[in-house]
Amino acid sequence: MPAVSARDTERALAVRESRRRTPDPPARWRVARGDGSFLAAANYAVGHHPVTLASGDFNGDRKSDLAVVNQTDHTISILLGGHFGDPPVTYNVGNNPVGIVAADLHQKGIIDFAVVDGTSSVVNIFLGGGNGTTFGSAGPTTPIAGSSPTAITAGDFDGNGKIDLAVTNSGNDTVSIFYGTGDGLFSSPSSYAVGRNPRALAADDFDAAGNLDLVVSSLGAGLSVLLNSGCVP
Repeated sequence: MPAVSARDTERALAVRESRRRTPDPPARWRVARGDGSFLAAANYAVGHHPVTLASGDFNGDRKSDLAVVNQTDHTISILLGGHFGDPPVTYNVGNNPVGIVAADLHQKGIIDFAVVDGTSSVVNIFLGGGNGTTFGSAGPTTPIAGSSPTAITAGDFDGNGKIDLAVTNSGNDTVSIFYGTGDGLFSSPSSYAVGRNPRALAADDFDAAGNLDLVVSSLGAGLSVLLNSGCVP
């Protein structure tokens, strides 16, 4: 399953701002009190025009880390848990990064990244080195069966124990599914029609059938729910 923030007694919630300003606002971090309320925000510098982020334990220290996508800089900023005040480590990730997901894509117990490039319409895979700040390319990029991708999520959609990817494409109103091979590589995508101009998606077992389903929010058609048939096309 995709990496998520550590479920400690007091959870921390990262809130990013993506308004176009000069300079861009820093990443904003709020710490939970444990009663549903939050302390005042602490701000941390990242790149220009941060648009989305992913969290997970990138270096295996049981602390939640962050990867923030900076669209204008074409980079991601990595902030390690417990050291958010340190200068972030920055990686170039393509021409127009618009989405990111953190998961163990090569089945080594280490968090990797899949980053969607909105201009090239590809998914770039970056395999983690285990220290939280070293990430290498998995090789050739994976073309998306659509245009103008907007978001990405991950999960084991075919139930074989390997992480797969799902990407929304606003250019042709589809979702592309990539089935993982367990080594950071992925199959050619299968595509499914959704509502007009899809912008975000999430994966969960919505019908309690034991398979991961998808829900997609679209600007032109509300929500589209795709229930998993349990069969790979």
